[in-house]
Amino acid sequence: MNNKLLNNNEYSNLDMIAYTKLTSNKIEHWNPFEDRKDIQFFENKKTYYILGPINNYDIKYFWNFNVKLNNNELILSTILHTNDLDSCITITIKDYVGKINYLNNCYDHKGRDLVDWLIQILSNLNCNKCILIDNGEKKCINRNYNNYVPLSLIHKLWKNKTYYEYFYFVPYNKNNNNFKNNKKDELNNYITQLKTLKWNDFNIQNKKWSLFMNKYKFLYEHPFEAFEQFNPNKCSLFYDILTLLDDPSQPCFNLLQKAKNIITKSVWMKLL
Repeated sequence: MNNKLLNNNEYSNLDMIAYTKLTSNKIEHWNPFEDRKDIQFFENKKTYYILGPINNYDIKYFWNFNVKLNNNELILSTILHTNDLDSCITITIKDYVGKINYLNNCYDHKGRDLVDWLIQILSNLNCNKCILIDNGEKKCINRNYNNYVPLSLIHKLWKNKTYYEYFYFVPYNKNNNNFKNNKKDELNNYITQLKTLKWNDFNIQNKKWSLFMNKYKFLYEHPFEAFEQFNPNKCSLFYDILTLLDDPSQPCFNLLQKAKNIITKSVWMKLL
């Protein structure tokens, strides 16, 4: 490709470019879904276009990434920004271990598609592990002081899997170099214990709890089993119920704290 043409064409400064045959022929880009690259591929680059996943409207985009490579540590960060001025995606790679951080609201892309894409990038840059911190949240007005509620614990109660377990990530102690520990079994044990607590174990004087109990008591013997009815697409009653249950006065409090600590304070790892 003629670099002079690349540097002066109408696409060179755009953050995202719709994928078409025309744009594909006019900009220098990498398709991680097909082509393998080494980290050194980015050594002399400051920005690079990478072909992303299909969004909610069945459109693919080239994403413009800032590229830094220092002391064999590669950092790829999207040039596009959210309303909060945070990078939508950041990938860090060193010693064949990739770390990913991303926001769910990345321009009409599903979170699951973004995670699949990022894992593909790391795999095609010869990483053998991917790690992340699970801080998934959903914005629900009037739920708490910042309107955000954690997703992962509810997801675990709902499907018996956290969001990242669908991608075969497991929680582990980062100081354990062989990654063999019982964090996942420990987490599952806490969830099992929560689901053995019965309705009469709780004494909650709150109209939302009354609504919850009247709706589900005759369907489920245990209140935590009712999370099977959770709907992730809206800010449902279950967010309020989890707040009421996550209280020191309730018999489930210690178990909830232990489960939350594993989900939100562990490093999650996936072998590639």
